[in-house]
Amino acid sequence: MFHVPNGSLVVPSSLSDVHEVLSAAQCEPIPARNLPAISARAKLRTTTVVVGSESELESAVRAWGSNPTVAYGAPRKDVSLSLPSGSTLAFLTQTSAPSGTRPLVVGDVHNCHRTLRALLEELNITPGVPSSGDPLLVFVGDLVDKGGTDPLDPLTTLELVFKLSNAGQAVVVRGNHEQMLMRRFIGISPDGPSSQQSLDALRTSAHADRLVQWLSSLPLAFKLPSVDGTEVTVVHANASAKAFDSSLKARRHAEQSCLFGRKTASPMPGVSIHGHWEVDEVICHQEDSRLMVNVDTGACLGGKLSAYDATKLPSPGQLPSVSVPTESLDLRR
Repeated sequence: MFHVPNGSLVVPSSLSDVHEVLSAAQCEPIPARNLPAISARAKLRTTTVVVGSESELESAVRAWGSNPTVAYGAPRKDVSLSLPSGSTLAFLTQTSAPSGTRPLVVGDVHNCHRTLRALLEELNITPGVPSSGDPLLVFVGDLVDKGGTDPLDPLTTLELVFKLSNAGQAVVVRGNHEQMLMRRFIGISPDGPSSQQSLDALRTSAHADRLVQWLSSLPLAFKLPSVDGTEVTVVHANASAKAFDSSLKARRHAEQSCLFGRKTASPMPGVSIHGHWEVDEVICHQEDSRLMVNVDTGACLGGKLSAYDATKLPSPGQLPSVSVPTESLDLRR
């Protein structure tokens, strides 16, 4: 069954989710507008399920205090999943990379773990064995789906990147395919053909819960060290300043922009590095006052997997990058 940690604030995404979430949390809901009670329960470290309008839920999160666990939607009954304290199933952001970081931004992997290993060899990076001279790999998301010839390719890809992340060698921003996989695994969204292979592979893993917890922690956007005074942000599709906003409403808007590339009224200034749309070469174009760098060079389509050096300020046109051609067994069938 789904386990809700003690001291959690649980916010069902819709009324249809309430029954299952209440059963999992083993407590009765209280109205989100009942702020004194919410604040008191937070101090007592009890689990609280709140229901109400969107504005009331936002107020409830603020009243709860620091690091609430917010579960959007009901979990699958047949999956055991424990969320770590302070994580969410919906929106997480990370503000900046450590100072002195030398970031290399890697395009959409899409199950191409053999090609990714070739890129790591090209960069002299050993997964799980960090070296002081290593760059920080920043993946733009979409690690899974589309590519590969083996049913377990999605799982192998996730485990490889998790190993890099766990060793401090990489960070990953969430792509729309991670979002779909995560939500379908825990039952928030129904199964669908676009992620069925990845879903089936994940369900075979003895470490599925750990991987889903990791996927749940991936930020929508990640800020890199500024270059020549210019902000640099990595997202999957289209940078939205609302990805760093504290309100639930703003983050829901940011999710659509960052994951799917929908236009936003509050674009991130400076340089945005993204994937999502396949291009032949790493390229930069200008959009209004922003520079947009696309690093998805179509690995799963028989192109190549590329890593872009984000320590330099880009200019419109083709950009230098480190690339390796797609391994034959990674090609989409």
